[in-house]
Parts: sequence; C-alpha cells; structure tokens
Amino acid sequence: KLFPKIGKAFVGGHAHIDYAWLWPIEETKRKIVRTFSNAIQLAKRFPEFVYIQSSAQMYEDIKKEYPEVFEEIKQLVNEGRWEPVGGMWVESDCNVPGIESLIRQFYYGQKFFQKEFGKISKVGWLPDVFGFSWILPQVMKQAGIEYFVTTKLNWNEANDFPYDICRWRGIDGSEVIYYNFKNFEEGYNGRISAKSLINTFENFRQKAITDKFYLSFGYGDGGGGPTEEMCENYYALNDIPGVPKVRYSRTDEFFENLAKDLSNKELPVWDGELYLELHRGTLTSQSKIKMLHKMAEEELRNTEILNALFDGNCQEKIDELWKILLHNEFHDILPGSSIREVYADAERELKYVIDECNNIQKSFFKKDEVITLFNPSSYEQPIVFEFDGKIDLETNSECVKTYNGSYLYYIPEKHLKPVSFETLKIRHSNKDELEDFESIEISDEYTMENEKLKVIIYTDGTVNIFNKTLGKWAFKDRGNILAFYKDIPAYWENWDIDYRSKNSMQILSPTKIELVE
Repeated sequence: KLFPKIGKAFVGGHAHIDYAWLWPIEETKRKIVRTFSNAIQLAKRFPEFVYIQSSAQMYEDIKKEYPEVFEEIKQLVNEGRWEPVGGMWVESDCNVPGIESLIRQFYYGQKFFQKEFGKISKVGWLPDVFGFSWILPQVMKQAGIEYFVTTKLNWNEANDFPYDICRWRGIDGSEVIYYNFKNFEEGYNGRISAKSLINTFENFRQKAITDKFYLSFGYGDGGGGPTEEMCENYYALNDIPGVPKVRYSRTDEFFENLAKDLSNKELPVWDGELYLELHRGTLTSQSKIKMLHKMAEEELRNTEILNALFDGNCQEKIDELWKILLHNEFHDILPGSSIREVYADAERELKYVIDECNNIQKSFFKKDEVITLFNPSSYEQPIVFEFDGKIDLETNSECVKTYNGSYLYYIPEKHLKPVSFETLKIRHSNKDELEDFESIEISDEYTMENEKLKVIIYTDGTVNIFNKTLGKWAFKDRGNILAFYKDIPAYWENWDIDYRSKNSMQILSPTKIELVE
C-alpha cells in the first residue's frame, strides 16, 4: 500500500471528572450521573464501545443515588465493556497525604471494586495528579496494581521525563510498569480523530519496543464523556490510510497485549519519585485544610488502634470517617486548587472527622480525675503532652504555656513504650486558683539562654540562635524574617509559585512582641 497503517491504537471512552474543582462535590454527583448515563447509551448503540472510569467514590455515589444506573454499569462490567480502573477511592494527591492514607486509598477502592464488580483493577490511573511519591510503587504492588498510567509529567516546566514506558521502582524495590501517552489534542480528554491518533503515535518515543499505544477519549468535567460523533469516527478511521489502526480496549486488555511486546525487551528503570516540575504552590496553598487533614489522619489512626486494643465495635463508623478523609485528598481539593465553596465543605467535613474520632476515643475511658496518655507510635517516647487547662499533677512535671493558650507538660522521669498507656493522677485542676503567667510586652532586644542554647529576639521580630555545643549560629545574620510577596503567576494561580515573585518581596514589621511564658 502507498500509505500503510503504522501503529496500533487501543482506545477507550473516558471522562476525567474532578471530584471537586470549580464546583463543589454536590455538583460533581450531578455531573457523574449525566456522564455515566451517556456512556451507557453509547454502549447500547455501538457494540464495540468500551468505557473506562476511575474512583470508587463515584461508583458509590451512583449506587446510593441512582441504583438503576449502577446496575446497568455492573452489567457492562460483566460484559467486559466498562472498566472500573485505578483501584483508588479517588484520584488522590500523592505528595501531601501520609503513607497510611495512600494505603487506604487502594484498600477501600479495591475492596469496593471486588465486592461490587467481582474483580480488582490491575491498572493505576492518575493522569492529572501533581507528582508521585517514591513509596507509591510499593503500595500499588501490594494492592494488586501491576501498571501505572499518568500523562502529567508531560507538563514538566524544564526537563522532559525521559520515558513513555519504563519500570518504576519504589523505595523498597517493588516495580510497576510506568506508561505515558502525549496527545496534543486535549490530552487524556482526547478525541477519536486522525489528528489525535497520529500525533499521539508520533509523540511516543519508544517505538523500538512496541508500536502499540493507548488513548482515552471523551469530554471531561461534566462535558458528558464520549460523543456519538467520536464513536462514529471509530469506523471511518480504520479505512483511512496513514492513520494508526484503531480498536476499542480496556486498559488492562491493552497492557496484556503490550506485555507480549515487552516479554523479551529490557525496559529502562526509574528509581525515585516522579517529580512534577510545576504546580509547586500546591504544597502550601490552603494551609488550613492541609493542617486539618493532617490532624484527621492522625486521629483516625489513633482511633483505629484504640478500637482494636479495647475490642470496640466502632470499625464501621471508622470506615465511614476514612472515606470522608479520602475524598478530601482528591488532587484538586487537598492541594488547594479549588474554589472557596469547596474549602468551606472540606473544612466542615475534616472537623467532623476529628470530632467524631475524639468522641470514639473518649468512649473507651472513664471520666475520672486522671489523664490517660497513649503512645500510638512504634518507638518509645518521652512523655510530652498538650492540655487545654492548667492542672497540678501528682507526678513530678514541668509546664509551659503555648502560643494558643493551652499548656504543654513534660514528665522528665518517665518514657512511654510503643503502643502503651500511662495514667497520671490530677492533684489539682482548678485553673483559677493556680498561679499563671501574665504576658509581657518586649520593647528592646531580648535574650533567652540555658546551658545549650542562646536565643536573641530582635525588636523587628527576627531571631538568631547560638548552639553552644557546636559553637555555631543558626543563621548567618538573622532568621524568622516575615515577608510577603505578590502571588501573580503567569498561569495556574492556585497551583504555581512564579519565580518572579521574589522581586515583589516586602518585609513585615511586628506591631508588638510579647513574652507569653
């Protein structure tokens, strides 16, 4: 033939639906039922059509609100024409959450898939997440994930990620197959068009290994997913010379075919995190939500341990709370790139998780004149704890007032062993009768000193610390310099920190400095 077909395109209908972003979660629930219903109708009209969709949370929403739609999805899954992909509760951020949260994303996601669809996903699907922790291959591998798909590293600001296919090796040596595709016609919200197929194949850099590639198509974020026009194009494209041969495929089916080409090939290895050279502001944006998220993570872990130690019957409630935390780890919620309404909801939900965890924890203990301390960690720790009020303990202790009005206690003579308790008796708890410290305003340079450190607090709020053991100052001049900058990135306001921001720095001066304890 004069213009033979080159390349084999495996395509699947898809809709990348952000669980929240420029709209709150309640609107997402309306988006997904419209999109899923559209995909069901296309499957009825086009017998070859295949649809892929991630996020167990979305399936649970559909099951709860639209059970008849969910039953049709289950039927298509049984026929092999609908693929629940990804294995996660939502397409989560992978930088801010702790390891336990990442494990729970797959635990609850795969558990839902197994229960409702009779099988787990083998393909991790995170096309739009802002970088990936080095721990992720280990977590995915133990969750039954063999392959990992993203397109986000195509967005790197300076350095191209060198591979489209490689073995991604985790921190413990676990490996998954990494796969990337680059489609200049709307990326993972692609089209079935000659342009999409040709440019995606041309952009694939490892044709010496395989001529097969994957492409997802459909309008995302409420656009309804694939259209009839796209599905009709599928038939015409196979008759056009010079365009890659195209067939519908689930992602797991694609990787089964790809494995035949990889069986005798030596794939390159990437041993480290998958760092996205972009969206660096998402590590700090919406800091209050990040703080509440961390508190909720810790309280959930502590609550679950206590529930097990006391043989409690709260696991069903704890699972519910975990799922609330997990959907707030979605990659446009926790990173801080959504609208204000989303964060009003997230703050309320995370506070609810924390409060409910505290209520469960308190239910395991009697309300006596004692304080019970628990060390949830795997190592022995000195006894240091924070308490809202000022108390007089029978045990020898030291106490200082904190910046937020609570009190920090230190028991110098005791340590707490891993996963163990210590009960402290209260001798006096009438805060009004105990001597307290009144704050003092500092107007001149102030020095604090002990046998190990000398700390100088200057009148402008800056500090320097001299380490007597090392004989060194912590800062060349001063630290704790408070400054603010204009946050006007060239693009992606909540996501990025523009390097030109440093040119707008303004140093802040304190109105007063107080010694509070």
